[in-house]
Amino acid sequence: MTTYVQDDLALLAEATQFTLHALPADHPAADIQTVVISARGHGLWAVYCRGSVITRDGRWLFDRDTALRIGREMLPEIRDQYERSHA
Repeated sequence: MTTYVQDDLALLAEATQFTLHALPADHPAADIQTVVISARGHGLWAVYCRGSVITRDGRWLFDRDTALRIGREMLPEIRDQYERSHA
């Protein structure tokens, strides 16, 4: 999603990273139980979890919508793993 911001300098603001949280924002571990979707240039995005890049069929770069979908699909598993390890 590109957001255009009009001000005196006519700047263009564009998101280059999304952070998806598997736990509620007020949870003490929310900042580390995340998936990061990061722009890599030329319309391609990478999906990172715990510092590792996520791949599908050997590919690790995706269009933005695919990367966001992959990231969202990972959240329940990340939350479940955290809850099992802290039960």
